[in-house]
Amino acid sequence: MAFLEGFTDEERDLLVSVPYRAGLWLSQADGTGNPGASADERHALEGVIAQQARGMFYSAFVHEVMSDLWSRRLAWDDWSKDLARVPEDCMKAAHLLAQKMARRDLDAYRATIMTIATEVAKAFRESPAGNGAGAELIVHVKLWLGRMGSFLRGEPYDPLAIANISKIEDKALSRLADALSSGAESVNSPI
Repeated sequence: MAFLEGFTDEERDLLVSVPYRAGLWLSQADGTGNPGASADERHALEGVIAQQARGMFYSAFVHEVMSDLWSRRLAWDDWSKDLARVPEDCMKAAHLLAQKMARRDLDAYRATIMTIATEVAKAFRESPAGNGAGAELIVHVKLWLGRMGSFLRGEPYDPLAIANISKIEDKALSRLADALSSGAESVNSPI
């Protein structure tokens, strides 16, 4: 744990818990689905963290964070408290990394958190049936935009995943991204 040893215990707990807490926070952002939505999203959160913990990263620091996160699964129940602080914790974590780590490590950390949160959002479609024509139109526009974006980037297209991200979850993802960005930008020193 070479990288994390450079942080205090409190800082390390923050950095390691934020990816999990952000995914859990996102899973609770939209409660309009059926009772199975939360369980599906929690299962997706565990799965993406397990995958990330075993994966390869552009940043050895993020690999270390994700490995530590996975090995500390027994702490997840404790970390699931006070989720309203997650955006603030994301800002603190990004600010801390902007001060102490290389820009690529900060960027990889932020991207990993956003990947986790996005995978959680895609896990279940909260929107109940019968939301009206306006809601259906929005879903169709999102699907079309997703298809075009995937085509232009040469990536595979997953229409169900795009449709599963509700408007509330989309706003929560934006809030999370803003918190991670503003925390990183609050440091004046160049990295």
